[in-house]
Amino acid sequence: MDGDRKAMYGGWRKDGAHSKEWQDVTKAFLDHAFAVEPGLVVLCPCSKCENKWLWAKEDIEEHLCIRGFMPNYLVWRAHGEHGERVDQGVDHEDHDMMDEMLNDLGMRVDRTAEGPSQFPPKVEEFCQLLDASDERLHDYTQSTLLQPLTRLMSIKSKHNISNTTYNDIVKLIDDILVAKPPCLIQTKHTCHLWLAVHLG
Repeated sequence: MDGDRKAMYGGWRKDGAHSKEWQDVTKAFLDHAFAVEPGLVVLCPCSKCENKWLWAKEDIEEHLCIRGFMPNYLVWRAHGEHGERVDQGVDHEDHDMMDEMLNDLGMRVDRTAEGPSQFPPKVEEFCQLLDASDERLHDYTQSTLLQPLTRLMSIKSKHNISNTTYNDIVKLIDDILVAKPPCLIQTKHTCHLWLAVHLG
């Protein structure tokens, strides 16, 4: 097996004195990545390349030694792995446990209870937001309705995007999504038309 992947982060050191566990996991990653992908280059998961650039095995090994793995890459999705990985000693939950956190604060929230709602309108809006955090975006993804919005907010903060620019981006995404084709056949037809026009 490829060892405990927590060592990808805990075993890497800036001074280059990486732990034996880190070396084992890195070797396992490189063996896996180049076994899955036919060819001489694959995406580099170092903290600078972040799976955006193709490199040879030796280059990726050097990048990982110098820079370490990109954040939150315990599941090697860009290198053929699917689903969530459960490592020993790590508790992965499918949900954000918002209900439990509110209960810990003494609010005693049970959004699954039957019966009439006794919450004020603002609390109802918040409950709808919590429901969106559990509802999948569509059948072809594991993303929930709330995840893309939180990622957009994270990008906004990370790159210091103004509110006006952010609103314009969200409006553009909304315009694109509203005009989506009604079915897969129409989607394929639209893609073929686009390719014919743009690729001649």
